[in-house]
Parts: sequence; structure tokens; C-alpha cells
Amino acid sequence: MQVFGSEEGMKQALAKWNSQVSDWTTAYEHASSDADKEKLLKIQPDVLAAGKELWKAVPVAEFKESWAFPAVAWWMNNPDLLVAVVPEKERAAAAEALLAAMEKVHFLSPAAADVCAALSAGASARMYKVLESIYLSNSSSRAKGCAALGMAVMLGKSSEAEQREYVFGGAELARSQRLLYVKEALLRCPEAPFGGSTVEAVAVEEVYRLSHLVEGRVPPALEVKSADGATVKLPSTAKPTLVLFWSPEDETSLSIMAMMDEFRSKHPGIAVCPVVSGVKLADLPGVMEKRGLQAESYVDEEGKAVADYRLPALPYAYLIGVDGKTIYCGYPDMALQAKIRECVKGLEGDVSPAPQAVPVASPAPEGRPVPSPSAPVAAGAAAPAPSSPAADAAPPLRPMPSFK
Repeated sequence: MQVFGSEEGMKQALAKWNSQVSDWTTAYEHASSDADKEKLLKIQPDVLAAGKELWKAVPVAEFKESWAFPAVAWWMNNPDLLVAVVPEKERAAAAEALLAAMEKVHFLSPAAADVCAALSAGASARMYKVLESIYLSNSSSRAKGCAALGMAVMLGKSSEAEQREYVFGGAELARSQRLLYVKEALLRCPEAPFGGSTVEAVAVEEVYRLSHLVEGRVPPALEVKSADGATVKLPSTAKPTLVLFWSPEDETSLSIMAMMDEFRSKHPGIAVCPVVSGVKLADLPGVMEKRGLQAESYVDEEGKAVADYRLPALPYAYLIGVDGKTIYCGYPDMALQAKIRECVKGLEGDVSPAPQAVPVASPAPEGRPVPSPSAPVAAGAAAPAPSSPAADAAPPLRPMPSFK
């Protein structure tokens, strides 16, 4: 039997939730002591109960109704709750219904800006196309601005294959589109909220990445410590530099580090500079010995490199030319080895073997996490695994190079 939703029921459920959040936030902001704040943290509004009430008020079949956009937006911005509330056998249909409702109806909603950050957290071409539809067709300047920023964010974290799918072009076109969208967002709605921040703050971050963290740009200067405690500035200006950010807790990092000495001997024309973050210099010998590593590594004790380079995951590599500009940045896979082979052609004494793919045990770096719900989470509630409304699987990982 078909279950019909109620606009009034949806409004009541959301009004009740918003009132609870407002009251709790006011009490927390005006708490007279840390002890009072600790007490309030233990009695946060029950977001799980709110989700269950909203699910009853607006079933999947009603997502496509124009009046249902507030409920659709709530679920889009709280995908973890969709996992917690919706029965497992109904989740895939619910996620598909949410995205389909955005594609067919709600991209025209004047309040579509409210879901742009959530859409940009995904990685599917369908999400990008919804943002594009909002940008091209929505009458709200705020919605257009937030959609433009959402597309810029997606282009910034996507692979070249995904970029071709989004904009039907290569990396150069993606970068130019990305800059255009950032400017558009700043012109239209700099103060609008976007994923727990503001359009202006996120746009400034995107400009930083476009200025320093893409191929063809000069990355931030690095100051790290060598094993003897000396301060070393990277990259080298005498020859191309391969900076490998790695972690002693990551198996892929360890497998690459185990081959570093051999790689150095094969490629004397490249300055090879592994950098480990968050490890104290005094602890480095023990860390290396415990993992059976002999290769030299630099240390970024305070983690400044991770912050300046906005590293999404480890390991992560930068190949930098003698002109100081980035030749490659990304996961150290076969694409990096191809760039290395191009870079070392003609360098005296360099021996460049044909690339050999080897199995990779660890997953590829993930994209920007889905924005956390802006409302407080129920105390003691189990934390479900985050889930994006998209059902598209992540693209397969390119094989890691042998570095031999």
C-alpha cells in the first residue's frame, strides 16, 4: 500500500527539531562554566529521533514533490542519519530517490543553495550535473553562487578521468573552469553558508590550492629536519625534486620507502626527499628500525607540511622541477612514474627502467569528507558509517609503481 507524505507533518518535524537545536545552542553559548557545558554536551537534542519522525512524515515516494525540498535537503546534509534511520533494504532506493528528486525537480528550488556543499562532497558525475543544473537554471543568485563553488570543489578533488567526465576536457580546462566558478561564487554570495563554513572562506581555500597545489604552480616552501637535526629547505634548486610524504603506519608508504635507496641510485639526477610528519626527530631512528627501513628521511615534526600542502592522505607525492613548479602531485602510482621518466630523460647517469605495476594493498586517497551535520548529534548514539546519496562506486586505483 502506497504511503503518502504530509507537508504539514514535515513542517512540524523540522520546526520541532530546529527549536530543540536553537534552545540547546543558546543554553550552551550562555553556560556560566565548563562544567555546565559538559552537562549540556551529555543532553544534546536527539537527532536520531528527529530523523525517524521526518522519515515517517515524508516517505521516499514524496521526495519528488516540490513541497518536500526541506526534507530532501535535510537528508542530503545528514547522509549518516539516512543510514541510521532507513531500513537497510530501503537505503539504496532512498539514496537514488534523493538524487533523482534533485535532478528532476529541486534543482530549481530557490533554496537549492542549502544542498550545494553536500553535493560537492560526492564524487559522481550525477552530483556534478545537479550542481551545473542549479548554476545554469536556478533563478536565485545565492543558489547559483553556491553551485558554482560546489563545482569548483569537485573539480579540485577529482582525478583527470573524473574531470573529463565533468567538463569533457582535460586538466587545463578543469583548472580554468574551477577558477571561473570560484570568482562567480565570490561575486554572487560571499557571506552565504557553505558546508559549515562560508562561501568566502571555502573560495579563499580554493584560490590557495589553485595558486600553489596544482601542476604548473610553485608549491609552498618546505623546511624540514634531516636525521642529524639540520634544517633543510625543499625543493632543491639544483635538480628536480621528488618529495614523498609518507607515514610509518601505512603499508603502501612502507613498501615505497623500502625501495628508496635503490631508486636514488637509479635516478641520481633527482633529489629524492621522503618526509614523515608528526614524528619527533629523536624518535625517527626507532621508527625506522622498527619497520626495517634503511632509507634516509626528513622529519616534519609539527605537521606544517601536511597543513601547507593540504594532503588528503598518505602517501602523497610532489615532483617539482628545477624552476620550482610542480610537475606532478598526487598519489604515488604509475602516473607519477611516467612523469619521472619524462623528467629524467637525458639526465646524465640516469637509468630509467620500464614501469612495473605491483599490487597495492591500501586504498586510494578519499575525497573531501561529507560535511558534518550542523546540528548537535545525540549523546550516546552509535555513529553510523557516512554514506553519500550517490550509488556510484569510486573509480579503480591506478597501480603503484615499482620505483626501481
